[in-house]
Amino acid sequence: MSGFDLPFLYSLLVETKSSGYLNIYNADGSVSGISFCNGNIVGVDVDDKTTFLGEMLIQSGYATPADVQAALRDKNNRRIGNFLIQNNQLSPHAFDLILMEQMNIRLVRTIVDQKIRVNFASAEVDMTNPSIDADTLAFYLHDWIASKITVNWLKSLYMMWAGNVIVKSPTFRDDHPALQMSLIKSLDGLVGRLNNQVTLNQLLDVKGYNELAVYKAIHFLLTKGLVVFAQKSAFKSPQEQLNALKKIWADLDGKTGFQVVAYLDNSGVGSQGDMLQEFLTVIGDEPADPTSEVHVLWSKVKKLVGEATSVAQDTNQIDQMRQANQRTEAEARLRAGSLMEEVKKSLQLNQFAKALETLNEITKLSPQIHQIHIYNSWAKLGAPVDPARKMAMLKEVELELLQVPPDERYDALFPFVIGLFNKAKGDVVGARKSLEKSVAMDSSFIPARRELSMLSAQTKKQDVFNMDLKEMVSGFFKKK
Repeated sequence: MSGFDLPFLYSLLVETKSSGYLNIYNADGSVSGISFCNGNIVGVDVDDKTTFLGEMLIQSGYATPADVQAALRDKNNRRIGNFLIQNNQLSPHAFDLILMEQMNIRLVRTIVDQKIRVNFASAEVDMTNPSIDADTLAFYLHDWIASKITVNWLKSLYMMWAGNVIVKSPTFRDDHPALQMSLIKSLDGLVGRLNNQVTLNQLLDVKGYNELAVYKAIHFLLTKGLVVFAQKSAFKSPQEQLNALKKIWADLDGKTGFQVVAYLDNSGVGSQGDMLQEFLTVIGDEPADPTSEVHVLWSKVKKLVGEATSVAQDTNQIDQMRQANQRTEAEARLRAGSLMEEVKKSLQLNQFAKALETLNEITKLSPQIHQIHIYNSWAKLGAPVDPARKMAMLKEVELELLQVPPDERYDALFPFVIGLFNKAKGDVVGARKSLEKSVAMDSSFIPARRELSMLSAQTKKQDVFNMDLKEMVSGFFKKK
């Protein structure tokens, strides 16, 4: 299975109140183990044992930088949590919350865009704390789908189902907490549309709906089991078929035969032998008018997929294409890494337009590169914006920040960008709080210090203008 299938699997094991051990085997030979007790995740054992405990305590507000530094210098080698609790600087409950977040970070690192093998061994497992229950997992699921799973993977996954009617499952209820989460709330009227026999293709055509948000919101609702795909809906008109074909062509155009086959394989179209025939059910019957735009595009799509599936029959050729594709991806990642250094320099110099241009190029090369959504947010918030577009820009940034994975949030950069976002929204108190966290986590991070100074100067200036005139004048004559 794909590593991107793991959120669904975790949800399934929790919802069915399973007990036992889920073992995950990666292509590089590493093994991870997740322990379940009666539908609670009680243990996460992964190869990468990186801990963010100190940073997490500071950013959550549960501990000061000085407290954390004192704990790290403890000569008795006590764990950081034990030191703080024994010195009455941290409550046990607060530390449990931080340990749950640490489990979240370790879980998110298992969700990778690679093929993995899994097995589940049913067993009696002792209940321990902290643990992740179904309610907490719902928030993490939303987070993982928003930040880790790529829209390209979702497009291929749902290609076969894009024309099927989406219906509410028996577990759906209008007051379900999942419906209050950001991905769902970002799509105005989504819940109402689900009452009207709507398809994924039709949702993607709704004016004002962001494509990425639509795919991820529907995937989240499916993962939670709140909606299911029902019967396939025939194209109601040539225009509807044309719109569906345009989406498929946009995803397939420019791909190699290997990439097309990989795309179709992820969608579950079927074995390579009958892949073309099953794909034809997705694009619909051949349009009647051979001169129409829809017929021309239908023929192009069919030809492209036909040639790709034909190539897939030759195992030697497909192996060569796989190796070439791996080389191309490796080169793209290297180029993206080099360009990211240019972005950092541009942002430090307040060259926001240049940074955005470079970030667009990086997104095409390696859309999952480390911290790309944070830097995109910084550049968008810094670039000049037409006042008429400000609300749209803030919505774009909000969606960018939703896509920041949990393990990229615990350094000075993330609270700094959150501070910029709050400032742009007019939330001065929230901006100051976030910028102070950024400085606390890294006192040498100049952009955060600079923004905090500017905010303080701006606040003082406003205070002077808001002072009572008599109070201000009398202040000039006070004795020192």
